[in-house]
Amino acid sequence: MPEGVGYGAQNTVSIGKELNVIGKHIYGYSGSVAVTDSPAVTLIDFTTGAYYVVGSFQPTNFTDSGDDIIWKILFAGQEVAQSYLRNHAEFAPFEEVELIIPPFTNIEITAYNATGSTSRNVGALITGTVYK
Repeated sequence: MPEGVGYGAQNTVSIGKELNVIGKHIYGYSGSVAVTDSPAVTLIDFTTGAYYVVGSFQPTNFTDSGDDIIWKILFAGQEVAQSYLRNHAEFAPFEEVELIIPPFTNIEITAYNATGSTSRNVGALITGTVYK
């Protein structure tokens, strides 16, 4: 995991399963990922270093589908939180999940379509502050 991400004139953004550390801030953004009913798709997967993080998780939705989507947050393989969006067609607001992430902890965020097998585009965003 990088201890810093350089930002030059091109202003690039890292998208993928990894965590990015910029000074005392972290972010992870999965981008748009297609999920179906089974198996759950891993959107974010990283292990923290010798620090802890105070931050939040936000699910993202790219499809007005009418399906129910479930995101799960796992610390070291154990589910610690869940975010559930019932029927995208309603465009219900997302709820942020506040997190305190311990040092040297594997974090995995998964998602799946709970009501259908059709592929739907969703994502995950995690942001926070690093404390040593």
